[in-house]
Amino acid sequence: MKQAPLIFLEFDKNSRIENLVEDYAAYPKELLLEAIERIQKRLGGLHLKIALEALENNDFALVAETCLMYYDKSYLHNLSKRESATMQVIQVEEFELKKISAALLQKANEHYGK
Repeated sequence: MKQAPLIFLEFDKNSRIENLVEDYAAYPKELLLEAIERIQKRLGGLHLKIALEALENNDFALVAETCLMYYDKSYLHNLSKRESATMQVIQVEEFELKKISAALLQKANEHYGK
């Protein structure tokens, strides 16, 4: 089991989707298509089809939601290998860098010393 300290930021799904759309919707579709195709085996046939159709229809929220299924599953699998005592969770309500930074510093100081 992995024992190094870890702080996990947990965002609600809708906020994550909105943030991904803001970050990636401006990219050329060809680049997004290539990125989706790189994870096609891990997405599976149905999710790949959904993501590609959503991309074709400019439904970037659905593309993000579909791809998050793969990424969340992967992250949660890796987190399950950790000792729970080494992981601290911070619930994040909004993507505000100053608030997130302050919460990270507070949690780190509380659990890992200054």
